[in-house]
Amino acid sequence: MRRFRWLVAGLVALCAAGAALAASSDLDPTFSGDGRFLSGPQLGGDSANDLLVQPDGTLALVGSFGFQNDWLFSLVSGDGQFELSTVRVDLGGVDEARALARQTDGKLVGVGTAGSRLAVVRMTTPTLELDPSFDGDGKALLPTTLSNGRDVLIQPDGKI
Repeated sequence: MRRFRWLVAGLVALCAAGAALAASSDLDPTFSGDGRFLSGPQLGGDSANDLLVQPDGTLALVGSFGFQNDWLFSLVSGDGQFELSTVRVDLGGVDEARALARQTDGKLVGVGTAGSRLAVVRMTTPTLELDPSFDGDGKALLPTTLSNGRDVLIQPDGKI
């Protein structure tokens, strides 16, 4: 029987969370020993809203820290054993990172909100630093009525 591994990120009381599920929906104990990865301070209001598996097997997560006050980017080892890096990004208000994509050059692009504006943030990997070649500081805050960015796609020509 063919088995699949599912990775799940969602609202939890921790900064970043992931779970690996086998095809039967049981937790996969080969991922982090018990099928779950939990990380970060337990302040409440934190969430992991999107994740992707990078070509090297590491997991990239994006979410919100502390009742949607800052964005959170995190890299986790592919086996869920340890957190490689986590960075908080303050966009100056009540902010929420909601979606994540990876460009062909390995840079991570997150979208979400910064107050009432649509926000796009680009990070370098594997160092998780704001990419200054993107809008001068790695952050683009767009004054638009489309303030609820919920997904992101990288087009074949590299455009977001």
